[in-house]
Amino acid sequence: MFDWKLIVSPAFWFSLRWNPLTLGTAMLMATVFGALVLAGGFLLWTAGKKKKSDPLRRAALLWLGAPLILCGLGGELLTFFAYQQIPVFSARFWFLLLVAVFLATEISAVRFLFIGVPRRKSEVGARAQWSQYFPGRKRG
Repeated sequence: MFDWKLIVSPAFWFSLRWNPLTLGTAMLMATVFGALVLAGGFLLWTAGKKKKSDPLRRAALLWLGAPLILCGLGGELLTFFAYQQIPVFSARFWFLLLVAVFLATEISAVRFLFIGVPRRKSEVGARAQWSQYFPGRKRG
């Protein structure tokens, strides 16, 4: 049985020497990180389809999808290093760093999606309303 007290122990996360990954654990980690890559790829594919229809929604999807792909590929690489027991690169603190970077980028992307996109849409509407009072471009 897994001891959950290990998760909160700094000795668990910052040890350079640790028990090697079993094949089952490595496959589970590879599956989870592969799912992140697939989810990010789906978001980027969806963003590609919205190229002209909704540029703000497209930007938000790009902001959400790119970190998923990068963290998924980084996790796959770290899982490989951990399975092969490469001394410095197989340390557990790299996974903590990966999770911290992932959470920071996804929080900023969600913030942009729920705060930045509506603000920019209202700015576009206000700009269109005020642009009727300004002269247009001279064509010539």
